Amino acid sequence: APTPAQAEGWAAISQGRHTLIHAPTGSGKTLAAFLWCLDRLVREPSPQPVRGGPPGTVRTLYVSPLKALTYDVERNLRAPLAGIALAAQRLGADPPRITFDGPLVERFNGETVEIDPSAVGERDPRLAWHVNMASLEAVLEVAREQGCAVFTPSSIGVFGPDTPKDPTPQDTVMRPETMYGVTKLAGELLCDYYHR
Repeated sequence: APTPAQAEGWAAISQGRHTLIHAPTGSGKTLAAFLWCLDRLVREPSPQPVRGGPPGTVRTLYVSPLKALTYDVERNLRAPLAGIALAAQRLGADPPRITFDGPLVERFNGETVEIDPSAVGERDPRLAWHVNMASLEAVLEVAREQGCAVFTPSSIGVFGPDTPKDPTPQDTVMRPETMYGVTKLAGELLCDYYHR
């Protein structure tokens, strides 16, 4: 059964709204977004590729912090896809044609960046800006060109001491006090710009 955070999140996501799911770690926030993306891919399948025709299309891009990537892919993507295929088999139906390419890892000056962005951001604001903004802008450009959806989790780093804590409203004060938070807020605004 869905958690309350998932049920409420799906209601907002299904209306095409940017959605803030404020819930404790382990409540299924990321899975909520993944399942919505998978549901959309199943309900609105891509046309079958034609031999010699154009390659398949990218329909959804997922942006994840590097530390969470393996867990997100295994638990929130591969496991649900396997469950969907099993359910289709039990119903005697063909499983949906959903493929996964990835992961792509952000590189900075040729080096893979594996950092704690909130800590590094205060020591090296330029690196924090590049890692969070240049990669997001590149993803949004690909999404714009390909006409696909993007799911990118934000962070509580966008909030500041003046933000109401519980419950945090969907539209609220966001005045971060760290470079990491500033880039996350700028990222949300950039996503809004591309969404228009």
